[in-house]
Amino acid sequence: MSSKVRSSTSVRSTSGRPRQLHETLNLREVRLAKQEEERSKAERLEALNTSQRHNLDQLQGIADPFDDDDSYEQDVLHGRAAADISHAGEALSSEEADQADAALLTGLRTNHKRLWGRYADTRTWKNRTQQQVDAFRAQLEHMANAYLAFSLTATEGPLPYMSKTPEGAVLEETRDVLVVDMFSASQQDLGLIHGDRGVASACVRHGWMPVAPYFPTVVITIRALEIFRVMRLRCPRLVFSSTFR
Repeated sequence: MSSKVRSSTSVRSTSGRPRQLHETLNLREVRLAKQEEERSKAERLEALNTSQRHNLDQLQGIADPFDDDDSYEQDVLHGRAAADISHAGEALSSEEADQADAALLTGLRTNHKRLWGRYADTRTWKNRTQQQVDAFRAQLEHMANAYLAFSLTATEGPLPYMSKTPEGAVLEETRDVLVVDMFSASQQDLGLIHGDRGVASACVRHGWMPVAPYFPTVVITIRALEIFRVMRLRCPRLVFSSTFR
């Protein structure tokens, strides 16, 4: 059995980040550390006056040893114990206290942003939308060819939920996407095979329309879009309904 103990202590660096300190102590060093901790605790208690010591006992929930009442009411704190914390003993007005609280919160917020801040996003929604339009436009021809190939599988019936992978196809990559249909949504595998000319065309080959050009996480079935198109032709007012949009 080893006579050494591994100790871990959490400290904060000068920048405020928490850091773990690990050290290995033998039995003698552990005994000395405990003695030093007890000595430091005793010095702090001796520095307290009678009122402070009484308040400390109340905060720790220590009952009066000379109380012979069996109701144990002193075991329950009433929330009226005074804690010895203040602004260096000075009396503050309500306005000054609010200002001090606001300054403290501002400092905490600033420190949090400095430690775990995010990079500023300088892009605008116009740029993002235009980038997606340009990316879809670059794949539009391949998406059209994939749609024609998919529609050939439904010449004698309704559009399927998804098409089958061609026989003999070489699977190169698989991605997990959320497929949204008319009355259901489920996670499915998007298989990219040899010959696909992009992620968008691969989605259309499956019978799905992606919501993003290159890294879609959600796709909508083409049959759901086709039903929406037909319903809109029958009732143009549906275009204003958020339920159908």
